[in-house]
Amino acid sequence: MKNIILVGFMGTGKSTVAQLLAKQLNRVLVETDTVIEKQMKKSVANIFAEYGERGFRKLERSVVITISHKKSLIISCGGGTILDKHNLNDLEKSGHLICLTASLASILKRLEGCKNRPLYSANAASFEKLYGERQKAYAFVKIQIDTDNCTPQQVVDKIIEIVKPSKNKDKNPLL
Repeated sequence: MKNIILVGFMGTGKSTVAQLLAKQLNRVLVETDTVIEKQMKKSVANIFAEYGERGFRKLERSVVITISHKKSLIISCGGGTILDKHNLNDLEKSGHLICLTASLASILKRLEGCKNRPLYSANAASFEKLYGERQKAYAFVKIQIDTDNCTPQQVVDKIIEIVKPSKNKDKNPLL
């Protein structure tokens, strides 16, 4: 079975939706940031502080190479994972790549008080700039689901509807 891979900006609901999706479909969940934290025995914030974003992205690339060769996973990627075109390509080949989206206002509300995201900034202008820059990378993902006015379960239901096998498809079930 193909992997189901969730990408998108921080605060769009990737982790929450991925957990529900994995449970509902009885699949293993892999969160790229969690894999990196376990490998390095450090938080993402500490990895960024010690190695910088470039160092973190190298670790992330290694994780994507490994998980993209596996099957039947639910994969939740960090917000910047698909900035690397190689990651985008590998993940697309691995399964159903789905971008969760949300308005900047929704994301700011969801992240309010959050202290463990290294690229989340109290400086609204720099955070808004990052959001805008990332939208260009996310635009390459064919399947987009807006999470603004949905519960996590509604997003899960939409994903299942998108990836479920169609009666009209003969040999290649998607799920």
